[in-house]
Amino acid sequence: MPDAAALRPGQLEAALAARPIVYVAVGALEYHGRHLPVGLDTLKADALVRRAAALTGGVVLPPLALGSGGEHMDFPWTFMLPAETLLDILRVLLEGAEKNGARVIVLLSGHYPNHPLCQEAARRHAARGGKARVLALVDYEAFVGEPDPHADHAGRWETALQLALHPDTVEMAALARSPEGLSPDDFSPPRAPAPGGWWFEKRPAHPWHGIAMPDNTRPDVANAADGAQATDRIVQWIVEQARAALPPPPAPPGAPTQGRAE
Repeated sequence: MPDAAALRPGQLEAALAARPIVYVAVGALEYHGRHLPVGLDTLKADALVRRAAALTGGVVLPPLALGSGGEHMDFPWTFMLPAETLLDILRVLLEGAEKNGARVIVLLSGHYPNHPLCQEAARRHAARGGKARVLALVDYEAFVGEPDPHADHAGRWETALQLALHPDTVEMAALARSPEGLSPDDFSPPRAPAPGGWWFEKRPAHPWHGIAMPDNTRPDVANAADGAQATDRIVQWIVEQARAALPPPPAPPGAPTQGRAE
């Protein structure tokens, strides 16, 4: 799998000549409970695009490890860029990727608030005359239309994905007891402010501190098998999106063109 940071210019040119797709994970450094790493959004998205690139070909650029937005700014180890700063970084990235041969650029948001900014970056790139097709994707879109949205913050699904992708970074025992020695049963169950919404556990002594997920769900049911199945679905969906966005190959010399008289 071509890792752009480890390749020489000629190798990069050959990889894009064979398959002109560039992948970028757009992550964040953000608190994800006590059981998950603060770089989960970056680790998750980067692992997913690497698996997709292994199937399609193309090049994977180093991930963007700082994101923008969200509701965890008051939590530890959360660093966020201003939105326009991230948009400036994405502009440089998109222009550079196209200049060097990319025809399709996949921006996969591991940090969900990055997603609308990636969409805006794609719109701005096209408005500036960019010709590459920019796909602004987010992992839970692979499950649109299903009863379970497969989306949360450090809940069942992000934990399951991390168990499948980077199991050595997860400490499930931290969901059972806080540093203060308290268990979830020592608290009233977290509840969403409105039916059908998400709950957000903000009580510092709760073992689920910092977790946000749909009402009537809990993070400690996460498991690697579910994460592996979700990973396969997401990767296949990314692959389908990237392949569909590729322009048709040029006709070989001498081939008849559509509508040309015989």
